[in-house]
Amino acid sequence: SALGLSLAVLIKPPSLYLGLPLLYLSVHKFGWRCVTRPALWGVAAAAVVPAVLWYAHAYQLWLDHGNTFGLIGRRSVAGVWPLGDEQWHWLLRELTSRLTWLIATPVGLLFGVVGLLGPKSQSARVLLWWLLAFVVYAVLVPRGHLGHDYYQLPFVFVAAAYIGRGVTILLDRAAFSRGVVAALLVIALGLAAWQMRGKISIRKPDLVRVPFA
Repeated sequence: SALGLSLAVLIKPPSLYLGLPLLYLSVHKFGWRCVTRPALWGVAAAAVVPAVLWYAHAYQLWLDHGNTFGLIGRRSVAGVWPLGDEQWHWLLRELTSRLTWLIATPVGLLFGVVGLLGPKSQSARVLLWWLLAFVVYAVLVPRGHLGHDYYQLPFVFVAAAYIGRGVTILLDRAAFSRGVVAALLVIALGLAAWQMRGKISIRKPDLVRVPFA
């Protein structure tokens, strides 16, 4: 786990968002005594220390030779917009569109909603913290998420887990009444119809100010 997390952060620093669900698992297993366990500090160090050393080295390469690696030497896609900025509206619209058409599809979205609203279990709580971590990631790096659809690729794992959980719940006839399932279907179809208004496109409007188009 430490090696995988370390490699993920070396490839893309925003992978640090995985620390939130891992922290939840640690607190659930050990309580707040987890902060005294050396092994867990080792996992954190494996995630952070190699990345700090590598990006410090990459930054020095940029200073000496102009070589760029990721965000080093370039305008950053990070930075939170002001609360009233209209770009939050476009970000929410784009992420909803990509979730509906590129990640889950309308039918998968229905199963995912069932999985999200279904009975809570230990595995479901892990998924919830994973989902929350991704939301924090999107809020902290909104320009990147608006300008690049591949920023949402990590969310595929969470969406697939929720969709699979929703299918499992629906196969258990005692979990939901037919009325609840019908209502969820109407919601999914309504959301699909809303997304299909006019020309279907995931391209951002020209008025949005994004540094990387």
